[in-house]
Amino acid sequence: MVAIATGLWWDYSRPAVQAATLTLPSDLGNVLLSGLTVLVTVAGVSFWNIAAFVLHSLRVLPGSGPVSVLSLQHRVILRNSPGAIGTAWEAVKIYLAWYSTRPPRLFMRTIAIVVPALIISAGFAIAAVFVSHVASRANGFVIARAQPENCGFWWFDRNNIDGVTAGRIKQANDTLLARTYVANFYANTTTSSTARSIFVQPALPYTTNPSAPCPIPASERCILGPNAAFGMKTAILDSQESLGINARAEDRVGVEISVTCSQVSTRGLRWNNDTHFAFTFGGYFAEDAADNVTYLYYLGTELSKVARSMPLIRKTFSPRAAFVRDSRAWVPIPEFNRTDADVSVFFLSQNDISYLSPVQDRFFLANGTVKYTDQGGRTFFRANSYVNTMVCAEQYAVCNPSTSSCTAPGGWQHLYDAILTENPLGFNTGQIGTAGRVLLALVDANMYSSVAALGAGALWANNLASGNISPGLPDNQWQTEVLGWFQTSLAKLQAYMVEYASSTAGLGPFGATEESPYGYRSRVNATTKELWDQCENQLIRTAGDVQNFNFAGVVIIACVSVSLMLLDCALGTILNLAVRYLGFGPAAEMARQWDANLNLLRMALESPGADDGVSGWKPGRWGIPVLDRS
Repeated sequence: MVAIATGLWWDYSRPAVQAATLTLPSDLGNVLLSGLTVLVTVAGVSFWNIAAFVLHSLRVLPGSGPVSVLSLQHRVILRNSPGAIGTAWEAVKIYLAWYSTRPPRLFMRTIAIVVPALIISAGFAIAAVFVSHVASRANGFVIARAQPENCGFWWFDRNNIDGVTAGRIKQANDTLLARTYVANFYANTTTSSTARSIFVQPALPYTTNPSAPCPIPASERCILGPNAAFGMKTAILDSQESLGINARAEDRVGVEISVTCSQVSTRGLRWNNDTHFAFTFGGYFAEDAADNVTYLYYLGTELSKVARSMPLIRKTFSPRAAFVRDSRAWVPIPEFNRTDADVSVFFLSQNDISYLSPVQDRFFLANGTVKYTDQGGRTFFRANSYVNTMVCAEQYAVCNPSTSSCTAPGGWQHLYDAILTENPLGFNTGQIGTAGRVLLALVDANMYSSVAALGAGALWANNLASGNISPGLPDNQWQTEVLGWFQTSLAKLQAYMVEYASSTAGLGPFGATEESPYGYRSRVNATTKELWDQCENQLIRTAGDVQNFNFAGVVIIACVSVSLMLLDCALGTILNLAVRYLGFGPAAEMARQWDANLNLLRMALESPGADDGVSGWKPGRWGIPVLDRS
């Protein structure tokens, strides 16, 4: 389980003013949100107090008109305001009480109090509701940062068998996890509502083309025709929006992945004897180079009595031994060789599989040429051929969003040269670090690895079989297979992006992580800082665990609210200073003292007509009248 980093960070997918993001656990986020709501509510009260102060002052300034009892009543309710709604209601009651005598401008005087009070009250009530807009939805998904853990590129010690075994186990586990992910988010074959993706984009976008050109130079060997191959191609995957590598716009890269597959004829490229079939698509550097033997299928062994098997060979694409997953390097014959793509050949041996109905799919062909009837009278259909063959060509292109330029499609070595050697797109060090992560992920996140890690287990058709018995397969089953492998490679690419920053599974005693596998190249050494910075900037998708806040919005709400409250508290002092040093507004200052409720009480108690009149008043602190001790 990938942990989530909390605190302040910059989301570079947003405009600069909104980039500052505060991530908090959900419980603390709710506290902050409640606090901001209370703060806005109190600020609304303060703002009305300021407005009431101004409205009261306007009624005592020179030129404000003759003082009437109605004017005095309005001054008193403004000076001793019980709040915006309370003051508006007091003004309405005064209006109703005076309505029968109709003093001059009664309605306009009343409106001058009621309307500002209602506008301010409604405005801050709405503001309190919309405070939640500075936070992500509590019940929605949130894009946050992965907590760094064992950050770096993983590797295993290939100098001993235990290290090699551990590496292969990891590859198999990664592929199994990716296939499960594909079932949930790509293939949509499950109805489970509990599955949650941690990737910023649950499924990477791609398109398919059932009429793609044959993927090998010898197009006549494509069984379905020169333009009936199956092509799969991603959109240009932005390193931030698609892969979650949080970086400034100038440090981002794009990558495009395309794969084209077709079943191919082996006519003239195979021979057999009493013990095996041999396929001669090209030999290896270290063995079989002379006779071009690529794959041997042995007859009369236990292998021919079991379910499907699926050997595969791939043209070697790596310049470093540390990257090579198969020490043998296949050298395709010219008919299969492409300099602008990585070529894989897949050999399907159906062995002892029997179908309940004919299969017309050319990769799984069992159309009734070979069949048998069991003792119960049921007819079973067997594969037409011992081995069927498919070829896939993978290409990659890398793009510089800053210049809207991309490299021509090519194989992995072409991608390596474009990023780390030639740099034709003018990548800066940040872009080289970002592209380097994608480059290394593609060593294992490709069609070859999606199949190699599982062998025959990579066949989606095996999900339908029970033992050696399978129902008939649709005519486009081969397309389902290659699409599933392609989707699996995309899911592995997504997983490796997150795993770089947060590897929680552990690599065991024979595995480790390193800051950069490019240390032997001086120019690439400059990316080490950028790579370490990316440890804290890998984005993931989560729901319900944390909340994101627009930090600028939080600061603005807090600053404006506190400023209004401070201004409310300081208005009396400001007015006193204005009177004392500038001689400005003495009438307003005196009116505020006279209209205060406690001062009105003093005058009522001092009036000659009052019973038990009280004398000996003196001004106390804060303008509150008190009695002299004597």
